[in-house]
Amino acid sequence: MRIRWHNILLALLITSGSASAFEPVVIDAVLDDSTRSVSGSMSVKLIAESKPFDALRFRLYPNMLCDTEWCGITVDSLFANGENISDSMNADGTDLFVPLPNKLRGSRRLDVTAWFTTRVPNYADRFGYYNGRYALETWFPMPAPRRNGEWLKIEYNPDAEPVADYFDFDVTLRYPDTLQAISPGFVSLDTLGDTASCRWVLPDAHEFPVLLGSGFKLDSTMLGKTSVKIFYAPKYTFAVDSIRNSVTRTLTFMSDYVSPYPYDEMIAVVGVFPRGGLELPRMTWLLPVPEHIGYRPYATVVIHEVIHQWFYGMINTNQALDPWMDESVTEFFTVKVNREIAGPQGNFLSLAGFTTSVSAKNRYAGRDFIGLVPITWPTLQYTDREYFSTIYAKGMMVMQTLTRLMGPENEKAFWQDYARTWQLREPTPDDFYAIADKYLPHEESASAASIVEMTEPLDFEMVSIGRQELQSVDTSDTDSTAGSSVAYSSEVHYTARHPLGFPVTVRLLFDDDTTQDTSVVPVMGFNSIVVTREVPVKGAIIDPDFVYAVDMNYLNNSLIPDSGKGAGLRLFSGFMYLLELLFSGLWGI
Repeated sequence: MRIRWHNILLALLITSGSASAFEPVVIDAVLDDSTRSVSGSMSVKLIAESKPFDALRFRLYPNMLCDTEWCGITVDSLFANGENISDSMNADGTDLFVPLPNKLRGSRRLDVTAWFTTRVPNYADRFGYYNGRYALETWFPMPAPRRNGEWLKIEYNPDAEPVADYFDFDVTLRYPDTLQAISPGFVSLDTLGDTASCRWVLPDAHEFPVLLGSGFKLDSTMLGKTSVKIFYAPKYTFAVDSIRNSVTRTLTFMSDYVSPYPYDEMIAVVGVFPRGGLELPRMTWLLPVPEHIGYRPYATVVIHEVIHQWFYGMINTNQALDPWMDESVTEFFTVKVNREIAGPQGNFLSLAGFTTSVSAKNRYAGRDFIGLVPITWPTLQYTDREYFSTIYAKGMMVMQTLTRLMGPENEKAFWQDYARTWQLREPTPDDFYAIADKYLPHEESASAASIVEMTEPLDFEMVSIGRQELQSVDTSDTDSTAGSSVAYSSEVHYTARHPLGFPVTVRLLFDDDTTQDTSVVPVMGFNSIVVTREVPVKGAIIDPDFVYAVDMNYLNNSLIPDSGKGAGLRLFSGFMYLLELLFSGLWGI
């Protein structure tokens, strides 16, 4: 029996033409469940915008995940403009390089078709077969990125995510009709006998992922013009409301704060992998929901992956070369959205009186790396622990410092300017710096690059406060009602370890409970502030608003004098920091 469903609106969109102008990729493939393999063809129309083509390069990402014989991808044959160029193929791990024959060299347009076979291994981090489900991501030969007319050869390790340009995908996949196929851009589904044939159209995408499994239920809700779809096994019904809330609140916040979400759907699939989450075009794959430790850590994963729709999805980055440009920025916004949803305290974990925040968790994880490892290395240069502690945790603190120095209004303007300028394009670190510098305090000695690329540990420390009573000062010719008054000279000493060259606030507290904020640009080493007033200074705090999130130690940022004889107890800022250290075991706020 033949059954056919059509998504009429999408079909009309396809026939009338898309607003996108990216190169089209057409895939026609079959999943063989008995051999756990996918085979078929990938066709792409390549257009040279600068230099003409003299070679082709493809990414064979499944080869990186091979640890058995039954895995990897093989390109069986390759044609360009009707010419069989299979004999020229040179496959090396994840890279397929193909010099063009003389008759095709210098071409500015190439119609390329590759016939391939991909063997699906057991679960291998982001691609594979797990618990009766196929997670197919970067499962076909993908055209490598091109920059200035040159193909990029990308070196991968397990932490390096696929690097790709934008394409317009038109995909048809046939598979056993016992499986459900989940992917954005659904157009139609045919069944013939025991085989299902599904078609999707997905423009403006780095890749085309599809999940095949069974037993999924669907929760669907509209957020404006966006359909939010959550696919889940019945045992996770208890978590659907929480997941939906995390997805919709994140989409709402990011659309207001950065740029509007432009697509008509966002999909979350629960229980794909044993651990973690994965960002994909208009979709995220998530780990199973824990049932006994609360939902905030899980919600944090959901929020993080949805934010990637902006930093990876709508703003492309080379995650192998500059991982901080998507992961550090995304983790920074994960903190902001968590605070928006759950409040400042306990927004990562609140269990049996134990609370901590996402920011505190990251500060604990990244503090040891503030002065050791920059966030600007390529992924391959980090050890596994260095990568996550530096790119995610330290990277979050670096982004916090950068944007707090801008101030709230400038920060929002910066992100919107950045998103508007680089939507559906790939900025470099220098492009990021150029926009950030417009919104930072204008200091000759500092720049956005000096913050992002920092390696030396920054630390401000209040050292001592001296107070000296001066001789009576005649005030008879002033507005004072008294003829004379007593004045005090207070000298506040602090040190700056590897300051970044931007201003920092020093807040002085006086005996009459008034305060005075002074903005200074510290130099390396010993610094001092001298102030003369009718009352002496009784305490001082440097960076009272925690602008410098990369400060190694907030506990030494504040000081009160001991009857004018030297250092005494720390002030409120340090006290709260100490409480969190003691009760949560996390070095952060």
